[in-house]
Order: sequence, then structure tokens, then C-alpha cells
Amino acid sequence: MLRRRVTLAKALEQQTGPGLSVFLDEPVKLPSEADLAKMRDLAKKLNEYNRTDEEGARLYHEAALALAASGNDPDLMSAFFAELGPQRTQSLAQLMSASGSKTAQQDMQLFSKAFGAATKDTDPPRGLVDIMNQFKQPPMHDGRLVTPTAWGRLALLQEGDFDPKWLTEVVRANGLDTFAGKDREHTDFRGGNTFDVQATGLPEDVVALAFGALKNNPEAARSAINSMGPMTDTVKLVYGYAKSVGTGDSVADNFGLAVEAGTGSTTERPGEVGLEGPDLRNQEGPEGVREGWSDPGRPGRGER
Repeated sequence: MLRRRVTLAKALEQQTGPGLSVFLDEPVKLPSEADLAKMRDLAKKLNEYNRTDEEGARLYHEAALALAASGNDPDLMSAFFAELGPQRTQSLAQLMSASGSKTAQQDMQLFSKAFGAATKDTDPPRGLVDIMNQFKQPPMHDGRLVTPTAWGRLALLQEGDFDPKWLTEVVRANGLDTFAGKDREHTDFRGGNTFDVQATGLPEDVVALAFGALKNNPEAARSAINSMGPMTDTVKLVYGYAKSVGTGDSVADNFGLAVEAGTGSTTERPGEVGLEGPDLRNQEGPEGVREGWSDPGRPGRGER
């Protein structure tokens, strides 16, 4: 029961915001086996439907609504995703797009929040652990990043609340390490196709999505951007890339949001920034971009 209390408290904190008090309804109850079975059956229904059509779009929409209606309870959400499995989970955005979903944008937001809640389960089922481990592995083929796979994973991380360490590993594995590394010039970072972009409202560029996933997570934003190298070099890299590609606006915009999150000005209480990393709020760099991200205590690329 203590595990259940911790799990619910984490989920409630996600909904109320950092630093705010949360209250659990007493007595705290474990989810019933019937409720868990309902979540597993919901996932099974998606797994068993192998067509991309109007009926498929309806099933995904109903599943997203059902997860939200369950209050994003971590135990219930983890039961759903554990049954859904790694492949279907990382392909949710593309499957809805291919099905012609008219509600994919809203549904992806609900799925993202549900997935974030699932990761708060303090005793997750094996299936969820497999998904979280797979997301941390770079999707590679012949030594190159498979950007459609990376795009599908990152699309699921735009709205949910995730552990900073895990999120840092995921955004690095699915785009940022390649972007900041020697293979950058040989990689086309467009991962979503035209239909994916139209359906979900998300940018097609995995670099943009990687930064977008950091916009509400100060600790992950600092850690991930620090890993790319000195801030001045990273700024030049990002804005140089943004000017050279058609997806540049979304890359620059989301990078700005990630930087803002990293300062702690939008999601952390005053005075907390210094506890988590360098205080960037009063350090102005070139063209107003804040410097100071490279923390000597954290390894940069090539130092790991």
C-alpha cells in the first residue's frame, strides 16, 4: 500500500504542478483486477486491429479518451502500455496519421500524458520496463539514425511528465547525440511525413521534437543541452542548422523553449535552479542567448 501511495502522489504532483501540495483520498485503494483487465483489453483491441482506416482511427480515439477518463492512474496506465508493447507504443502517432484520424493531435496529447503517468508506476510490469529501455536505445540501421522511429518515440513525449534522467537519455539517443556528433552532416533529421505533421500538428524534424520534449522539464533540459557541448557552440550549431533547413522555425522555437525551461523560470520555484544546475538567468550570451550551461560536474560529448 505504501507503493500505491507513492505512485498516486507522483501522478497527482504531475497534474497540480511542481512545489504544490497534493492530497490523497482516503482510504487509498489498489486498482481492481477488473480495472487492470479493462486497460489490458483496451490495448489488446488496438494490437489486434491491423488495418489503418476510419475504424482504426476511432479505436485510437476511444482508447485515448478511456485513458484520460481513468484519471491517468499510474497502475492503470502502465497496464495499458505494457500490453500495448514497444512497437505499437512508438508508432502511435504514425498509426493514427495513416488511419486518417481527425483527432490525432488531441489524442497524442492524451497518450503522452498517459505514458508519463505510466512511467510513475513504482513497480512497473515487465512490458513497460521493456518499452522504457527500448526508447533509450538509438534506433539505428547501417550506422544511421532511423528518424521515423525516433520521430514516433519523441512525438509521444511532448506533453507527459517524465523522469529527467530517463528523458535525457531518450532525447539524446533519438536525435541530439547524432545532431551534435560527427554524423550530423550525413543525417536527414526529417522523421515525420506530411500526413504525420498534418494529423498531429507536430514538426517533422526530430531535433525540433527532441527540444520540444524538454520544454517542461528543467533538469532534463539542462542535462541534455549540456551534453551537446559548450552553450556558445550549441547556439551556433542550432541556429546555423535552423537557417539551413525548411524545418528551421520549429527547431529554433523549441530550442528556445528548452532553454527557457532550463533556466527554471517557467516550472521551478525561485531559488531552486541553483540546486539542480547552474543559474542561467543573469548570464547573457551572444544575441541575448544565455550561457553557462556546461557544468564541469557533467560530462560533455567525447568525455563519457
